[in-house]
Amino acid sequence: MHKNEVIVAKALSLPKNSAERKEIWKTLRNEGDWDHNFNVLKNGTGTLIPKYREQKTRAHSEFIPCSGCKGLYSKTSLSDHFKTCVSKQTDKKNQGVKEGRFLLPIPEHINGGFYKDVLLSMSQDDIYMYIYRDPLILKFGKRLYENKDIQEHTSNHISCRMRELGRLIGEAKKTPEWGIQKIEDCFSPEKFNNVVSCVKSLAGFSEDTHMYATPSLALKIGYSLQRCARIYRSDGIIESDITKQENGSAFIQLYESDWNDLISSRARQTLSEKKYNAPKMLPLCEDVYKLNSYLKEKIKELLMKLSNDSAFYIELAKMTLCHITLFNRKRGGDVQRITVDNYKQAIEAQNSVPYDDELKSSLSDVEIELCRSLTRIELKGKQERKVAILLTPEMIKCIDLLMQKRSDANVCGKYLFARPSPSTRTLRANDVLNEICGKIELRYGNIITYTNLRKHIATMAQIHELSENGQDQLAKFLGHDIRVHREIYRQPLDIIQKTKISKMLMLINEGKNVTEMLFNNQEEVKEIDGSCADESVCTKKSIEILQSTNEALQCGCPNGENCTRHNGTVDHD
Repeated sequence: MHKNEVIVAKALSLPKNSAERKEIWKTLRNEGDWDHNFNVLKNGTGTLIPKYREQKTRAHSEFIPCSGCKGLYSKTSLSDHFKTCVSKQTDKKNQGVKEGRFLLPIPEHINGGFYKDVLLSMSQDDIYMYIYRDPLILKFGKRLYENKDIQEHTSNHISCRMRELGRLIGEAKKTPEWGIQKIEDCFSPEKFNNVVSCVKSLAGFSEDTHMYATPSLALKIGYSLQRCARIYRSDGIIESDITKQENGSAFIQLYESDWNDLISSRARQTLSEKKYNAPKMLPLCEDVYKLNSYLKEKIKELLMKLSNDSAFYIELAKMTLCHITLFNRKRGGDVQRITVDNYKQAIEAQNSVPYDDELKSSLSDVEIELCRSLTRIELKGKQERKVAILLTPEMIKCIDLLMQKRSDANVCGKYLFARPSPSTRTLRANDVLNEICGKIELRYGNIITYTNLRKHIATMAQIHELSENGQDQLAKFLGHDIRVHREIYRQPLDIIQKTKISKMLMLINEGKNVTEMLFNNQEEVKEIDGSCADESVCTKKSIEILQSTNEALQCGCPNGENCTRHNGTVDHD
């Protein structure tokens, strides 16, 4: 029947019991078994034909095919088999389960890209099965997938959001009498209080302290449930299902009226209270200097080595990635996701766009030289904000050499700092920074992170009295708005409160002739008992008052403000 098939004819032409003939029969057998197994997995009915008979009964979900020979194995058996499989097409011996999942049939109601990028990257545990069997959670994840610009970190974010809902279902199933088996069951009005109890239990709410162990989880689940309810209501409108419309609308109404009182309010207060009296340690300038000096020395050394040996490619890529991120005080993810195309476009723009003569006339010679030598790359950062990255001539030299040696180092990804093949992912900037800091003797190396470095520069701008316009420009360069810059990144240093503000308090408490003080960003202290024609003279004299009064407080003069050596009287004529 099949003797006219090419591969069968080839097998029959070989000597009996030969190794090559046995290998062909084995391949044909695996292909036939996989064709049958694929239909069983797709339809959800039938009997699977595993490579080896199992001693105990297993569910269909516990079997995964080998991406090389197409044999069907349990997860544990596949990991062992894949290490020695001669048909596998990857050098990674521990990727058997991950590669095999790509062969599994894609459910009809799931987008292929979403399935491969998100679902297949999840851990195949009980939470995954709750997600996989819940159409509403899958639709919620699919909406997130379609709404976002797909990058290598996007799938992890979507996976986390879906797993939070899966954990909620797992928590609800611990109380069977509630009857919550899927997310859509949460939207029945009579089960709203049960959902609230589930969220509190999952987030570790304490009835004694009224505090959450994980307050952010309670907030995130609330946002996700609200979005799922809107999807559920939309499906009801499309399908003309009155029950779905009513339950979806009822949950949204209950969420808007009661959720804040029952969940969100205490969760936000817990987040806020955890920050009270927390140590606000920023990187030391000497540690930052040591790190920067180390990077420059290593880059200089690696430039010479890589010119002769491509084995130093990854090490130079790590040093360059860290140097660029440190210099620009950027988020690690922004710099690590620079693509080769981004870099080439920035170089072309640098060479083709001239500067206006009138603009040059307003710049100093140093600023003109900086404009000529620095290269600027624009990227899409957090919340779709434009993020600018500046490259010095030394950084350009490193990148050009990395570009030149990409093929020799077997690097083919789209990212500028991509890993060698077969991986197409980029180096992780945070991991690189931790690795480098571990090689240097720093006083407080454990607090050197990119977030703390960004807070460091924001706080230094505060201490050095950067103008409002300067702060706004700095905030835009760092990739956030001025409100975030002031409230999150600029730390309220205790030094400022212990020195600057304490002087004012001491003046008032000692009964000095100061009725009202103004403290602005330039740290000017003005006495406003009366008016002064020359504001600069008035400010200068007011500062002299503070200085002389401070000396009086330090000398402990019993006469106080009547001390002849420390009298702070100023004539405003």
